[in-house]
Amino acid sequence: MVGVMLKVLRRGSTRYLALTAVLLSILLCLYYANYNTSPGGNSTVVVTAVSERNDQQDEPRQQLPAAEQQQQQQQQQEQQVTEQKPAEVEMLEPDADSVISADTCPAIATASADVNTVDQFKKFEFQPYWMKSREYWDSNFEERYKVRKTKWPKLPLKVILVPHSHNDPGWVKTYESYYHYQTRNILNNMVDKLQNFKNMTFIWTEISFFSQWWESAHPTKRRVVKTLLDEGRLEITTGGGS
Repeated sequence: MVGVMLKVLRRGSTRYLALTAVLLSILLCLYYANYNTSPGGNSTVVVTAVSERNDQQDEPRQQLPAAEQQQQQQQQQEQQVTEQKPAEVEMLEPDADSVISADTCPAIATASADVNTVDQFKKFEFQPYWMKSREYWDSNFEERYKVRKTKWPKLPLKVILVPHSHNDPGWVKTYESYYHYQTRNILNNMVDKLQNFKNMTFIWTEISFFSQWWESAHPTKRRVVKTLLDEGRLEITTGGGS
């Protein structure tokens, strides 16, 4: 069609120019007609969607009385269950007066014990009979040191190494972290090294860590520990809780 129009323009015919103008006008009219019709179709769809949405919102309003009835029935059932609650359960619930807030400091009653450590502490004699003053190094120690110093060339040097535990629960790390990263390895190495070196001894103090290790220890390691205790090479010094 473009070629025909070019030929028409070359010939310069007035009739063909008028025909071309008419065709262009028709094409423009069709284009604008389609362009204006498409939004109308979309608006119809939008209106339909809005009407459907309004219908859906009206449905819960119509069902609202039924929902209220169901909620009332549920509340009645809960009241019946509360009334039928056993007496034992009621006894377990604390009274309102017995609940202490975090801002209140409760009075702690003194528990009775077989041994009163406060009274026993007064009976301990921490000051040896040979220590005349609070100073550990006095003239007596100085004289003793001078006498022994003259005998050192004739006496062999004795170095006694006593490996011991020093695992404070809750120091820097949590109890579990301290055990898994340090204490457990110490006890495992203790069992291995005491079997390899027969002249080696070991003492342990923190019984809480030892108890946790004992619960997860292999039966073979448990038998080795019992043997070491019988031989006196492993000694639990205090057996304290820490």
